[in-house]
Amino acid sequence: MIIKLLLTLGLLACLVYFFVNRAQFRLLALSVLVMILGGIYLVWVPEHATALAHQMGVGRGADLLLYGWVIVSFAVILMLHVRERRILSTLTELVRAIAINHPTLPKKAP
Repeated sequence: MIIKLLLTLGLLACLVYFFVNRAQFRLLALSVLVMILGGIYLVWVPEHATALAHQMGVGRGADLLLYGWVIVSFAVILMLHVRERRILSTLTELVRAIAINHPTLPKKAP
């Protein structure tokens, strides 16, 4: 019973975080909401996770959740990578523009 409460509190904390920052996560907001509510449901009714796993050809509900976690983790890593590349590209353009508009001579070494 304690683990159910801890997992539920953790999922609700994630829900609050995404609700507060929903403007930054517009594309993910609905999917995160569905996953968190589904996670809370499966925490309290774990037999349904096992039944769903059997329907999908997986032995246990815990294994199905692990596979889903791996897929979501890879998607998040990919999204972070794309975002980092975009930020790096923007930073490069900004530094290039500053260098062109304000050229300076290198300082002489002593």
